[in-house]
Amino acid sequence: MKRRRGRVLGAVLGIALAMTQIPVSVSQASWMPDHQIPAYQQKDIFSTDTVTIPGLAVNKLVDSTASPLDKEIKFVIFNSTKQVIEREVTSENGKLPELNLVKNHNYIIWAEDSEYEMSNVYVWVKDGHLVDIKKNVDTGNYPEVTSLELTKREQPGEASREGQRVRSNMGVYTTQGGRLFNVNFKFISNIETIEVSSGNNARLNVDLLEDVVYMVTVDNANFTVEPFPIVIKDKSEYGAGKYTYDFSSCAKVDNIYLVNKSDGHKNDTVLTNTNYDDIYQGIYENVAGNTTITGMNFKDFLVLDRKLDKSTVKGMTGKDYEVFDIKVVNPHRWEIAYIAAGDYQITEQLDNTKAVKNVYYVDDNQNLQQVPFTQKNNKVTFSMNTLSMYPVVVEYDSSEVEIVPEINEVNASVSEIETEGGDVTVTVKGTALPDKMYYTISYIKQGANGEEETVAVEAQEVEVQGSAAEKTMTVTLPNAEKYAGALQWIIKVSDTQNGDYYASQKISIKSASTEPENPDPNPGNGQDDNNCNHNGNNSGNSNNKNNTTDNKNDKTNVKKNNPQTGDTANIAMPIIGMGFAVVLFALAVVLRKRSSR
Repeated sequence: MKRRRGRVLGAVLGIALAMTQIPVSVSQASWMPDHQIPAYQQKDIFSTDTVTIPGLAVNKLVDSTASPLDKEIKFVIFNSTKQVIEREVTSENGKLPELNLVKNHNYIIWAEDSEYEMSNVYVWVKDGHLVDIKKNVDTGNYPEVTSLELTKREQPGEASREGQRVRSNMGVYTTQGGRLFNVNFKFISNIETIEVSSGNNARLNVDLLEDVVYMVTVDNANFTVEPFPIVIKDKSEYGAGKYTYDFSSCAKVDNIYLVNKSDGHKNDTVLTNTNYDDIYQGIYENVAGNTTITGMNFKDFLVLDRKLDKSTVKGMTGKDYEVFDIKVVNPHRWEIAYIAAGDYQITEQLDNTKAVKNVYYVDDNQNLQQVPFTQKNNKVTFSMNTLSMYPVVVEYDSSEVEIVPEINEVNASVSEIETEGGDVTVTVKGTALPDKMYYTISYIKQGANGEEETVAVEAQEVEVQGSAAEKTMTVTLPNAEKYAGALQWIIKVSDTQNGDYYASQKISIKSASTEPENPDPNPGNGQDDNNCNHNGNNSGNSNNKNNTTDNKNDKTNVKKNNPQTGDTANIAMPIIGMGFAVVLFALAVVLRKRSSR
């Protein structure tokens, strides 16, 4: 696994077994949203291939009777896959003009008129037709949409996007449960910034635009919020309303939990697509790439990248450069996440060893904005305050960069070992790897405040075998009995004795118990299903405040206690749990009777 300064440099994804709290090996099963909802299966977010949809009829409903609406009505065509407004069209003589929509993408259509109103229409471009994804969701047999039905307002209403706002009401707490009053928040999107205070009741009442992703930030001397994106999603397919979700995990947000400023990034992960072909075992091979990002807990997000045609950039005539389009994606719905605030470090692995002269992003006015960067071998790392929003330009010098040793991955040959220890083969991948390297051995134990890591073996020099891109070494793990409470081993490797050490995956000690002392009695609380689907009946955890995994960069796919509509897979585990509880109760009764004799 890739690590830099002891932090994972790889998007290691695993399936967490919530009921038993059994740690999952990061090298095992692939992770992917396991819902079977056809409209939200994998999509090509970069696709430009369109299909022509015949003009939809525009009708007015009076006492459930439809007739052509002759008034000109403005409609907005919003591509929810790409998260952009593609067109604004006006009906004429009760009909929309033809629409050229992207194949397999999802759309929201809404009306903006002061006299007539319409509930938003949520459609999928499927097999050359528009189908309504809010109907027959249990079977996936979505009906075709051929008309839009409007009703006359009782009173004049919004004839603008303001009509798309939804009220979100969230409590504000510390992680210990204390209420926090008069804390100032900002909700920042690529559309707008909204400022709001928790006030005297420690609650946030904020009107957010539906389907727009906002980053939540806090203006406070003592507290902050772990960065996370928030979004309003419609759940009418389940007979429910519109709710607030963490867009990076699809957990419903009922409350926002603040932490001490020093802890604002302690749960950050590393997002990379350089290993999708390995991690996903072929599931997402077609989205592997060259990008690594740090700066927040990315939870379930994916990152996709591509090169753009150089002609898309102005002001670079005669220069040697490349243009990159980097997008963060919610894989539960296959929608782009426009992250409009934060502090991110992006590393792009180049397909050459040219020296980088400058790095820019292209702003909304097509101007080049320079950003700070560093380069090591064929990797350039630069800073951004946004994600997904702007193309990135890398300008090259005429020289070649000096190649220096670099470690990218450290992998141990075993995932568990006997208490007595033994030999482990360690594979190191990177660039210009030397023939002599260094390793340390640490052990993990359960402390009072969570896992604790302690060095067991200081830096040891070792000769390695292999090529400059891949080396192997043999490391002998010691007897765990010498280290009280040891649960797992970690081997760390460096190309120099005092340099950065890159960590392997954790190696479990077979005889050690890894079950937590106080397992969560409600493992499903605050989590949502694999499609941001929620019926509005259970509470949600705002920003995964209780989400702890064996590896900070592990992604988990935990089945919830409440099954989604049409999904019965969640029912078995509660039944089993109830049966187990009955057995325990019966045993307790027997023992009590015996003790009373």
